[in-house]
Amino acid sequence: TEIGQLLSLKYLNIAKNSLNGPIPYHLYNLENLEHLLMEDNQMQSTIDDRIGNLNKLQTLSVHDNYLVGSLPKSFQNLVKMKELYLHSNEFTGPIMEYVVKMTELEEADNANNDFTGTMPTTIGTLSKLRYLITSNNLLSGTLPTELGQLTNVEQFINHFNSFSGRIPTEIGNMNKVKWFKLDACGLEGDVPSQLGRLTELELLDLSKNELTGTLPTELGSLTSIESLQLYNNQLNGRIPSELGKLTKLKQLLLQNNRLGGTVDDEICDLRSRDRSQSPVILQEFRVDCKREIKCPDECCTACN
Repeated sequence: TEIGQLLSLKYLNIAKNSLNGPIPYHLYNLENLEHLLMEDNQMQSTIDDRIGNLNKLQTLSVHDNYLVGSLPKSFQNLVKMKELYLHSNEFTGPIMEYVVKMTELEEADNANNDFTGTMPTTIGTLSKLRYLITSNNLLSGTLPTELGQLTNVEQFINHFNSFSGRIPTEIGNMNKVKWFKLDACGLEGDVPSQLGRLTELELLDLSKNELTGTLPTELGSLTSIESLQLYNNQLNGRIPSELGKLTKLKQLLLQNNRLGGTVDDEICDLRSRDRSQSPVILQEFRVDCKREIKCPDECCTACN
């Protein structure tokens, strides 16, 4: 309880101390607190409505505990938040309606909970956001076109949710994104050709959805891509030869689709480098070459 009397305290780190039970109630008295770190403990409680008293908080890290329940409405008072880490708890209820009010937010990792709700259109106001991670939750609804306004985002990791509808073409405006994961999200429609604008992209994972149509040739413009994962969809047509331009591509996973034709030499060349001169670029290449696709010898690493 003595900590609750330190009313000028700005930084408190009680992480990794095997603390259990509820969050100490006297912490909610520290109205000048700017950084509160309580991760990697064994705390078991909800977050009290008095969290709204801490409206100067810039960092809140409570990940890897056993916290439960919905976030209180007073959570919307935390408008100065820059770093929010709620992942790996047992939270429920909405999350994004609070996140979008944190206009100073730079990093948010709320993965591995049971958060619900949608991705609001006001998400486009988070102009400083660099990391948005809400994977393994129960988010639903369509993805807003305003995601294209997140031009500073470097990691957009939101797989294993229950979204619906198409991938917005405006995603092509997220020109700093390096990791983009929307696998296993129930998405439909085409793979947007605008993804080809994301020249800093290193990982693109849209696997385990219901995507249809052909692979856009514009994917051959992803000059930084190392892993391209589009398996377990309903894509058809040929594998575009333009993928052979991806000289940093280490992993290409296209199996369990409806693709056909013969794999072009330009792609196989990524597998057939003279190993005495330089290592093979494309280390893993999986397609349905036991069925629809013809894959030259030693080009595909696995045939479904």
